[in-house]
Amino acid sequence: MTWVKLALLKRPEVKSGKSKSKIRDFLIDLEEGSITYTSYFKNGVVAYDKDLEEHFLLFAPDSLYHWSMVGKKARNYLIVGTLGEGLVLINVETLERIRHRLDVPDNDVRILKVKRNKAIVNNTREIELPTEGGIIEGRTVLSMVEPEHPDWAEKKEVTDIVKVKCWVLPNGEVSQVEIVLTSGWPELDEYACEVLMKWTFDAIEGEEIQSGIVTFSFGFEK
Repeated sequence: MTWVKLALLKRPEVKSGKSKSKIRDFLIDLEEGSITYTSYFKNGVVAYDKDLEEHFLLFAPDSLYHWSMVGKKARNYLIVGTLGEGLVLINVETLERIRHRLDVPDNDVRILKVKRNKAIVNNTREIELPTEGGIIEGRTVLSMVEPEHPDWAEKKEVTDIVKVKCWVLPNGEVSQVEIVLTSGWPELDEYACEVLMKWTFDAIEGEEIQSGIVTFSFGFEK
C-alpha cells in the first residue's frame, strides 16, 4: 500500500478517549495486511502501520460531539459512518476525502453495509462509491503519462489535488476533459488536463463513450 501524504499528518501519540458512556472505546476496528484502522469514542479515525510502527490520522470530526461510529473497507476507500456528520469516504492512498451529508435524523449513520459499488446507510439510503483509483471501471489504461511536479509549483511549494473528468471513446482515446475539483492554480489545472488527454485506454466494442474521474496529487511526499 502506498501512503501518499500520510507522513504529513503523523501524530506521535494516539490515545482513546475515556468516557462513562456505554459505547465502547473502539468503535471501528478493521485490519488489512499490516494496516489497522481504528476509531475512538469522541474522536476520529487512525491508521496504524505495523511495519512502520507509526500511527496516522485519517479523519477528525468537526465537533467534539460528533464521532466515527461504523466503518467498512472497499478497495482503496475507507468508508466511515459518523454520528452527526454523515458519511465520509477516505481514499487511503491519496487521503482525498468525500463527504456526504445525509437526509437522516442528525446526519447519524448507525448501520453501514457495502454491496457491489454502493454503500447502504441505515438500510435505507444508497450512495454510489467512486471507481477504483478514479479511473473508468472495467477499462485498462494502456498508456499513462505520469505528471511531474512543475518547476514553478515546486519553487512556490504548491501541494494540491486536481480532479479531472475524462470522456473515453470506444477506441480508447480520451476525447474530452473537464475540471471537477480545481487546485486553485489555473496553470496546474491546465497541466493536469494536458496530461490526461495523452492517456489511452483499451478498446471496447460498440459506440458507447464512457467517462470517469482521475485524481492527480502534486507536490506530496512519496
